Amino acid sequence: MQAKPVLSGVSPVQVVYIDAAKAALDMIEVAYDRLRTRLGELDDDQRSQVEEMADAWTIVDNAYRLNVLLRQFPGMKQKSEPVLVALTAFKMAEPLRHAVQHMNREIHVTAAKNRNVWGEIAFQIRMPDGEIRVYLQTRNPYGPEPVDIIVPAAPPETDYSKGVAFIHLLVNDLAINLSQIAESAANFDVLFIRELQSAYQGQALEAWGTLRLFTVTSDGST
Repeated sequence: MQAKPVLSGVSPVQVVYIDAAKAALDMIEVAYDRLRTRLGELDDDQRSQVEEMADAWTIVDNAYRLNVLLRQFPGMKQKSEPVLVALTAFKMAEPLRHAVQHMNREIHVTAAKNRNVWGEIAFQIRMPDGEIRVYLQTRNPYGPEPVDIIVPAAPPETDYSKGVAFIHLLVNDLAINLSQIAESAANFDVLFIRELQSAYQGQALEAWGTLRLFTVTSDGST
C-alpha cells in the first residue's frame, strides 16, 4: 500500500519534525492550563498534588524536547528573534531534565539538603482584595519538620489576570519558571503555525487523530 503524503511538497523528515514540535507545544499548553487551574483551587490532598507534579514535569520534559528539536529543525532560522526567545525559554528546562534523568547520581545531594528528587512547586495568587499570596507545595519524605527553601520573587510586572501566576518548579538549587515557558510556547506556537501555513499554502497541520476501537478475537488477531 502506498503511503499518502501528509503535506504535499514536504519531505517525510520535515513532516515528523513539524508533528513532533506541534505535539510538544500542545502538551505544554494543556499541562500548564490544567496545572494553573488546580493550583488555584488550593487543594492539598495527595491525588491533587500528584497530578500537579505530573503536569509540571510534563512541561519540563516537552520544553527540553522542543529545545532539541528546534535547534535541528530543517529550514528553521536559528538566529531570528522569535526563535531565539523561544529557545532561551525552552533551554531553562535542560538542567532539571538532566537532574531527574540522572536521579541516581543526585540522590545523595538531595538527601544532604533534606529535599526530594521531584522538587516543589511555588506559585502566587492575587486575591480579590488585591493581596498577593505566595504558596509552596512541598513533598517532605523526612517528616513534619520544615525545610528551608528559597522561593523566587515575582517582578512587579507579573501578570495576575488569571489569578495564579509565576509558577516555578524547584529542585535542589534549581528553579524553572513554568509560567515563562508556557507563555513562550504559546507565543511561538502562533508564529510557528502561521509561518507553516504560509509556507505550505494553508494546508491542514493538525495531526491529532481519531479514537478507534478494535475488537480482539479469541486467537489474538484484531
